[in-house]
Amino acid sequence: MSRDPPGHAELRAARAEELARRRRASASRAGEVLANPLDVVVLAGRSILLEPYIFNILENEGAWDLSPIVGRICARRCGPARPHHALDNHGPGYHGYRHWSESILEALRQTMVLEREQAGRYLYVPRQRPPSAESQAKYWRAAARSRSARAAPRASP
Repeated sequence: MSRDPPGHAELRAARAEELARRRRASASRAGEVLANPLDVVVLAGRSILLEPYIFNILENEGAWDLSPIVGRICARRCGPARPHHALDNHGPGYHGYRHWSESILEALRQTMVLEREQAGRYLYVPRQRPPSAESQAKYWRAAARSRSARAAPRASP
């Protein structure tokens, strides 16, 4: 029978407690949850609204229009956002695609505020006041850039 290295059981217990705290925080919030990784959404008993990386690829290839999701974010029908990076940067990219769509990131930046960072995850909650006209214009410019980038031909690898 193998034994855990010293401190391993305590580390596992601490990680389990942290995940339980995140799950409770997500479950107690109103609205749909946008998260990556998606574990927090599922463990909170919520439906997955979208997988950010896959939907960003689909949007960039012209196979999906994210404007309905962005509209839900701007209409404040989405509750907390739990990306694995701060919204002020784009996060990681893979194979020439960003992890999150620029239009979704910009909508989140305009409608959410950082509540806390905990265990390498960020919890953004809806702002108390609606975004200003200037902020909304900034979002629409980002959405237009995203649409024009989709229309441009992609270079072959």
